[in-house]
Amino acid sequence: HHRQQQQQQQHDRHLHHEKQYQKQVRFDENNLDRLKRYLAMLNRRILDVPSPRPPIQTLETLPRTQAQLEPQQLEVAGAARGESLTSCASVLVPLCNVDGEASLLFTKRSDSVGTHKGHVCFPGGKCDENDPDLIATALREFHEELGVALSRGQVLGCFHDAISITHLRVTPVLAFLGDLDVSSLTPCEHEIKDVFALSLRQLKDPQYQSVQTFDRRGLETPSSVPSKFRLRRYTAGPYPIWGLTAHFVENLLKELFSDPVLSVPHS
Repeated sequence: HHRQQQQQQQHDRHLHHEKQYQKQVRFDENNLDRLKRYLAMLNRRILDVPSPRPPIQTLETLPRTQAQLEPQQLEVAGAARGESLTSCASVLVPLCNVDGEASLLFTKRSDSVGTHKGHVCFPGGKCDENDPDLIATALREFHEELGVALSRGQVLGCFHDAISITHLRVTPVLAFLGDLDVSSLTPCEHEIKDVFALSLRQLKDPQYQSVQTFDRRGLETPSSVPSKFRLRRYTAGPYPIWGLTAHFVENLLKELFSDPVLSVPHS
């Protein structure tokens, strides 16, 4: 009887998961407000406070839901304490509604840029010495790459930091763009080859997901980062999303669709 109960619970969880990714959802004032309050609680950051920045999060200081993820999935910031602002980077994670559906906006980098040629990324880059904080960096980079000037009022908050393969501490800054026509964007041709949006429903669909194993043996990496680790890969769009961008997407989706922390309701 106990085994039957376990099987039924497993079946119910599977059905719940299917219903979640099959939903067509829309970002609205209510769920964005919940997300903003959640991010404020998560990071305890005040958006208008300039440097010095809050301490880097390590696996031990991450919230319970994040710390329960498999360690090999996380490139956790732990060995980069005390770095200057210019040794950090931030990316702007653009939340938007495209054709009435909650989506994330991505860019494909050109082959002319210095690093991450041809990769799918969120707009962003290294902090400039003139940037007052990491949020200013993300807003500046978004403007330079896509030609859209966002205000700090559109920023929802900062998500979990991570260390990139180039040893930069990267902070995702979440912002809401509203209803978006992707064709109206004017990306910088030197930096950006293409720009596209994927709905949360597409990103959550298991048929467009796989897991990659990376081997960092032989590379100079912090001791907190395992030599082998796994990251999710998303293939719903015109180009595969992998690496650090996929890491941010995976963890953001976990939080957006978690309950009761934050649940994106049916539109």
